[in-house]
Amino acid sequence: MKQKWDLDEAKGVFWIGIEAAYALTQGMKEFYGFSLTQNVVIGTKDNQLRWYTLISELESIGKRCFLKFKQEDFRRKLIISFAELGKEISSFAHHVQSIRMEKINPEEVFAILEKGIMLYRKNFSLGFFAEPFDYVFPKIFADAFKDCTRQELLDFSAVPMMSFLKKEMHELLDIAHDYSDSGLSGHQKRYEWILSGHMGKKEASLSYFKARMKSLKEDKTLQKEDADPKEYTKKALAAKADVMNNHPFTLYQKTLIDIVNDIGPLHDVRKELFMKCVYYSDCAREEIGKRCGYSLSELHLFEYKELLRLRGGGRLVATEIAARSECNALVVDSKKGIFSIYSGSKAKKIAKEFEVDYSGVKEVKGLCASPGTVKGIVKVIFGEMEFHKMKKGDVLVTGMTRPELMPMIAKASAIITDEGGLTCHAAVVARELRIPCIIGTVCGTKVLKDNDLVEVLADSGIVRKI
Repeated sequence: MKQKWDLDEAKGVFWIGIEAAYALTQGMKEFYGFSLTQNVVIGTKDNQLRWYTLISELESIGKRCFLKFKQEDFRRKLIISFAELGKEISSFAHHVQSIRMEKINPEEVFAILEKGIMLYRKNFSLGFFAEPFDYVFPKIFADAFKDCTRQELLDFSAVPMMSFLKKEMHELLDIAHDYSDSGLSGHQKRYEWILSGHMGKKEASLSYFKARMKSLKEDKTLQKEDADPKEYTKKALAAKADVMNNHPFTLYQKTLIDIVNDIGPLHDVRKELFMKCVYYSDCAREEIGKRCGYSLSELHLFEYKELLRLRGGGRLVATEIAARSECNALVVDSKKGIFSIYSGSKAKKIAKEFEVDYSGVKEVKGLCASPGTVKGIVKVIFGEMEFHKMKKGDVLVTGMTRPELMPMIAKASAIITDEGGLTCHAAVVARELRIPCIIGTVCGTKVLKDNDLVEVLADSGIVRKI
């Protein structure tokens, strides 16, 4: 492995990475005029999904995204495109909800799966700006505002939109205060996808929302004044305006703040649409499995194109299922026309080439996304299977926060991530919860281990083992 690669890691199923790779190397180019060309995705037996992208490409594509985002017309175009996609995905979700999957013919089931995959790819074709842009924008922003205080920098970079997870929480809290069975049932139907993500479909049941509703009613720390999304945005923008009035900013600096205000919320939009696409696509994938004698977890190992053989009565190769269950790898180089899937021993050999030794490192450093200082016990968590280890007050260490990690984030005294930029999900949520957060450490999940006692100095972006 001669080239330097950036790693994004999570608990996830393989199809998530395969279909996203199409968007990264093909769909993104159609909208932006450029895209990343090389990436490697590795999935292991324990559902550890590792996504590698070239650092040199992240830097070059990130700078090109920045030049695009300096243009107000392009930002408007992207915002409108996401809004239109959101409507299309909502329409798709309503269609899936309106039918009984087991009653429709095979062609219709495969049509639903195809539609879901196309929407999934389109979401990432628009939204794959986030990874390269977040790689370069924090330094650009910090350099432009180097004469400002740390708190002012955080105020300028705050995303002026309530996250969809916080909106859902307040909607549920409103139902709790004025309870009705129909109100809770409607909420469950609107948000049945909210536990889905990189591990595929997971339905949020009525009992799940009932339990959460009870917990919310007992939580005295919730800020009711922030409950209205429009008021939340109004206050966030007003806070920025107050700080800006104290500084004679240049047009360039004002443009950077406009980029945060316009592009920052799209990180959260992308995550919401991602979860919906995964859930409703997997509804069809699950039905195909039932009809053809495969589990959903087995079909998660294959891309949409490979599943088409089942439509005509064909079968998946049993030895290939077994090999991919052990290890799988996707290698992409669009310049050379390479889009290859490997399994078993070949995939393990590729995975071995990407291993890095971090032994001996005692300190990690990243960017301050939310200020504060705490001491706590580390818990490294990538997915739901590790949730049991997290206790209230622990320091959450993860590759990148995702909506499915919210139950653990609520327990955390601080958040440390390998990835992320000023407007990433971790930054937004940490500020909403008012807990310290350090993002972009690169190797936090490799250096820090479960039960390490650490000091988190978020203002300085440093995490030290004690």
